[in-house]
Amino acid sequence: MVWEFVYFGGTLDNLIFIFFLFTFAANLGSFLNVLVYRIPLKRSVVFGSSACPCCNQIIRFRDNVPVLGWFLLQGRCRDCLVPIPIRYPVVEGFAAIVLGSVASCELLSGGANLPVGNNVATHLLWRGADGLLLQLNARLFLLCAIHVCCLAMLITWALIEWDQERVPICWWAVPLLGLLCLIVYFPWLQPVGLGPNIKLIFAEGISWTHWKASGLVSLCGLAFGWGIGFILKSLSRVGSYGPQGLALVGTLCGWSAVCVTSCLWAIIASVRHALVRISWDGGIKTRNDQLPPLLLIDLVIATAIFIVCWQWLDCCIQSMTRFFLR
Repeated sequence: MVWEFVYFGGTLDNLIFIFFLFTFAANLGSFLNVLVYRIPLKRSVVFGSSACPCCNQIIRFRDNVPVLGWFLLQGRCRDCLVPIPIRYPVVEGFAAIVLGSVASCELLSGGANLPVGNNVATHLLWRGADGLLLQLNARLFLLCAIHVCCLAMLITWALIEWDQERVPICWWAVPLLGLLCLIVYFPWLQPVGLGPNIKLIFAEGISWTHWKASGLVSLCGLAFGWGIGFILKSLSRVGSYGPQGLALVGTLCGWSAVCVTSCLWAIIASVRHALVRISWDGGIKTRNDQLPPLLLIDLVIATAIFIVCWQWLDCCIQSMTRFFLR
């Protein structure tokens, strides 16, 4: 299955496409705010329009624009003038930057950020002889959508924990098991398990061997990520959903991604902690109950960096493995 759309090859067209992706990511961030509010209350996240929690007036469409809507309303409800928390535009902006960056990198590069590199790009992306037609395989869109949704899920867990609420088990167990089942049924969602000859695999078809390889990589990644997360949770304050977060990363990207992402996670958390300590003199302080959610946000950033740099990091891992196994 191939979807086609016109691509003019110019900088302006690339910018328009990137603007569309970032706008979509901001709208997804707005939906995450809905999830964070409704999941602890056990309300439907599909039905029912967004409304002000104070006056129960339905939010108008023009006021529901991500980020801009908050500034146009000057941070207050149009009807009852109750202040709207600044967290709403912050979450929407954060989602736009992180999720939009991952989607732009994967789609514009044609999957060149994946660990098997240009072999996947050859299969997922073709250009016409004149360079004006871009064809994107539906598989690349689905792979990118899953990466974005997993990052969005991590953001949701972090924000619910920030509100000192509990994430229902169905909101973390079902995504983990569902992702594992998807990878078993669609092995190309786990490129690590397909090996280096992915171009030949796509040309000749996927066999039972590839199904087992991809499923085994994701299953090992899930178990390894959960184990590392549980150890980190026991040794430090990584929050209640640190194990689930690393398990999600392991299922999505394999066990080696858990090691690299954990290192990136530690670096980002250390830098953020140092910046917060420096800002203490300016009156900015972090409560102890805010540390675990912030660490989960650090994991989101670390995972996004890993996905964007997946091919380069995978090459580094393979080089180090060959060096130590000599």
